[in-house]
Amino acid sequence: MKNIRTLPQLLVRIFIRPVFPFFQWLVVTLGIIKAPPRQEFLLGKLRENLSFDEVHKLLRKEGFYTNRIAFIDPGQVLSMRRLDEEKPDWQYHIRIFEDGEIRGHYEKTPEDHPFEHLNNVGFENRANMFSTWTKNIT
Repeated sequence: MKNIRTLPQLLVRIFIRPVFPFFQWLVVTLGIIKAPPRQEFLLGKLRENLSFDEVHKLLRKEGFYTNRIAFIDPGQVLSMRRLDEEKPDWQYHIRIFEDGEIRGHYEKTPEDHPFEHLNNVGFENRANMFSTWTKNIT
């Protein structure tokens, strides 16, 4: 199992990840949590004539992989993350939207820091890092 370093991560992978989409739908539908707006850090726009499948492949080559435990922002079509090599309990999270917007941020991983993650503790822009990984899609 990719990138599992701790027992809490294993438990999240086994118990939380399979039910997360239903959980997200339930809490948003019941009004427990408001549907999130788009994240604030705009990184740019997708290059013309680039399909979302191509974007996915290009980001995979840069070390990103699908982020299964993440709320879906309105209009989002792709959510991927890349773990920080020096601090693997932190991630670079990138989102692609149907209108071509690319947004991304650096944050604590939800499986290592669930409450801090939900409260955006340590949430940072880091556009300079993202620009090296998105140069082929913008």
